[in-house]
Amino acid sequence: MTRLWLLLALLLVLSSSAPSRAAEGDVEKARDNFNQAIKEQNAGNWERALQLLRAVEAVKTTPQVRFNIALCEEHLGQTLKALEDYEHAAKEARAEDNDKVAYEAESRRAVLEQRVPHVLIRRGEGATQASIELDGKALEADLIGKRIPLDPGSHLVEATTAGRTSFKKIFKLNEGQTEEVTVTFGAPPPVEKPKPQPKPEPEKRSILPFVVGGVGAASLVASGVFFLLRRGTISTLDDECGSNRDACPESERDTYDRGKTYNLLTNVTLAVGVVGVGAGVALYVLGSPKERTGAAIVPGAPASIGGASLVGHF
Repeated sequence: MTRLWLLLALLLVLSSSAPSRAAEGDVEKARDNFNQAIKEQNAGNWERALQLLRAVEAVKTTPQVRFNIALCEEHLGQTLKALEDYEHAAKEARAEDNDKVAYEAESRRAVLEQRVPHVLIRRGEGATQASIELDGKALEADLIGKRIPLDPGSHLVEATTAGRTSFKKIFKLNEGQTEEVTVTFGAPPPVEKPKPQPKPEPEKRSILPFVVGGVGAASLVASGVFFLLRRGTISTLDDECGSNRDACPESERDTYDRGKTYNLLTNVTLAVGVVGVGAGVALYVLGSPKERTGAAIVPGAPASIGGASLVGHF
């Protein structure tokens, strides 16, 4: 009965008023659209009915048209729009002294308000300065901590703050439900310290330089020993023979021979020592032949070695 009465009232308004901004054909078309919209509503085709009513609204807006638009929006889950249009329909009806439409709009709005879902968004740990968005729109500060009416369905809360990973929560609201969302952020991500560069492993050196150098050092020591022994034999010969070795008695031949041997050993060990120490130092500085491919050290004997010679003969 209510819809039939609203239909008759609309038809009366459309037929009794001479539209100043629309041709008679437009009014007739609007009347047909309204009739068809009521049929679509009765069949449960709310989307189609809303499209037809929008076309009627473009020609002439009445409290009855506004009321039926709100009715379609309510059944399509567009709760907030429906509440707004019910309110407008009631105000327009009151202005026209149409108490019947005003009462119907106010009654529908009061019932629908009880079914409106809400979300309550709070700031949690680390979110004091966070920027919060609800369904892609920035949320005003005075709405934080208050129940916000929404349409039923899925919604999204996002938040960002300096130095923290963004917060995101998707939730679904049913009629009459209140969802609470607390925006929180975990501890700031740790600052990665630069990894210390591994210390280069100390170069492994061959023992060859130390062996060669050791042999050279030992040879130098031996050369010194033989040099002292040689000096001893020269001193003995000087005492027995004087400066003329030809005047030495036959009994000193052994001393003389030993002197020659010490002289030879002194020169040989001196040469080996000098070459060995030099080669050992070179090998240590340049590396062993295995480590320095293509590098080769060929130590050579010194051109001359300063030493003493045992001159004279029997």
